[in-house]
Amino acid sequence: MKQEEDFYQQLAKSIQAWLQVETEVYLIYATIMDGANPHLISVTFHQIESVESQLSLIDACFALIFSKESSHWKDWRSLLNKTRKLNSKRNKIVHQPIVITHSGGNISIEIHPSYFNALALAKGQTTYNGPVLDPKYKSSMAKIKNDHKIDILKLYKFEKEFEVHAESLRNYNKDISEDLRATLTNTKNSYRDRGKSHNSPLPHHAAYGSVLRDSADQGRKSGPGERKTE
Repeated sequence: MKQEEDFYQQLAKSIQAWLQVETEVYLIYATIMDGANPHLISVTFHQIESVESQLSLIDACFALIFSKESSHWKDWRSLLNKTRKLNSKRNKIVHQPIVITHSGGNISIEIHPSYFNALALAKGQTTYNGPVLDPKYKSSMAKIKNDHKIDILKLYKFEKEFEVHAESLRNYNKDISEDLRATLTNTKNSYRDRGKSHNSPLPHHAAYGSVLRDSADQGRKSGPGERKTE
């Protein structure tokens, strides 16, 4: 039926719009990893399947790059929180069932929590507020609340929200790219200078089991029969 076709078509558009968000998140990570082999950048990022884990990875990177008082950090944290909220909406349209209801010649098509999913009861997403482990309880008493139902109009709104947010992420990536590359270049040069007499890729700190050769941290070499001191 055309009503069902329209719904599924809008669902597909909404999911594709979310993929724009995921693409922009990846491109931000690629900007952070600028200079590395693009295939290695891609494989290390996409090996992480959870969007939340991908966002946490980028957040941890930015925590090492930007001052907490900088506009870049504050803008990122705002975008991060927005991305997480939108990802929650994305999870609903991807993981919850489509329910088609026929009543009096009318058809209702919505996405909402499954009636077999007791979490809807536990989270207060139904009209039933009493105990479920009760002989008087019947499943017909628990109706999904309207604000937890997603119809075709909400799907359309999601599509537009995803598109707008993808554009925001894209603009942010453009805004930070020059400053980020400059910061990373300066850092690379600093480590390159410090690494001339060093044979380990790890930072020069005892906590990493790595110290500069001929440095005070390393101490003198132990002679034959001598016990090495820390």
